[in-house]
Amino acid sequence: RRLDSWENPLQEWSRRLDELTTFVRANDRLPSKDASVEEVSLWVWFKNQGQNLCRLSAGQKQRLRESDRLIADRTKQWTDPLYSWKTARDELAEFVQRHGRLPTRGASSLDK
Repeated sequence: RRLDSWENPLQEWSRRLDELTTFVRANDRLPSKDASVEEVSLWVWFKNQGQNLCRLSAGQKQRLRESDRLIADRTKQWTDPLYSWKTARDELAEFVQRHGRLPTRGASSLDK
């Protein structure tokens, strides 16, 4: 497998993205660093994509954004420093629209 990644890094990158996408769709979450060896391997690979985002081709970035909603959201977080703030703002606005009030103080989620 290491030889494959040396000879054809784009094919190896695509294979790893496919593995990540399969994992995320099966588990409805991103991989964790506190899990099985296979899951940690996916976590490290995905974390490295974010750290090396400037080195990825436009096509690779596009594939990350199109692969799965959770992967796309994390990719947006890497590229837009205000993404998390905007997401929280939008969730708050939706809550206020639905309930006609602000969430209770200390509530752990916007479901309260």
